[in-house]
Parts: sequence; structure tokens; C-alpha cells
Amino acid sequence: MEQALINSSSKRYDHAPTIVTQGSRLTGELVINGKLHIDGEVLGSLYVSSDISVGQSGLVSCDFIRSGTIVISGRVYSTIYADLVEIMPDGFFEGTLHAKRIAIHPKGI
Repeated sequence: MEQALINSSSKRYDHAPTIVTQGSRLTGELVINGKLHIDGEVLGSLYVSSDISVGQSGLVSCDFIRSGTIVISGRVYSTIYADLVEIMPDGFFEGTLHAKRIAIHPKGI
């Protein structure tokens, strides 16, 4: 399953992203085919075939995350495997990072 998601990350998905709204919590091994936006909490592990955005109110605490691009405006605690990780102003990341490219904006940690 893991390898299939990594290989399919170059596909384009035209449907709406999966959204975890503020006040919601998802727990477990999550497999998302497409984009994911997080304003709530996600705990466990994440396989996302496309991109992840973590909003300012988002909290992600995962054993690991596999994705194409991850944009962090909230808080993320994890081991990340991605093509690009972008930490926005006021975004916070703690963990281990395996990425081809990293962008840290002023005030991003």
C-alpha cells in the first residue's frame, strides 16, 4: 500500500480535498487518495497521495507522514517523508524530516 501511494503521487486529482475541520479529531492509519487539509487534529499515521496543508488551528501528531508536499501553518510532530516541506510563518514542526526540498519562512520553526 505504501509503495503504491508514493508512486501515484505524481497523478493529478481534480476532486475536492479531504478536510479535517477545527474541533474534529481523526485517529489511526489514514490513507487519503488526493489532497488533505487539516484544521483539526490528526493522530496516528498518514499516507497522502498528493499534498497536505496544516492550517493554523491544525495539530498533527503522527508516527510518520508520507506525502508529496506538506505546507505547515499549524503544529506538526512527526517523521515526515515528502518531496517538499514548507513551514509557514507561525508554523511549527518537531521531528525527523526526509525531504527533497525544505522552505522555512521567517518566524516558522
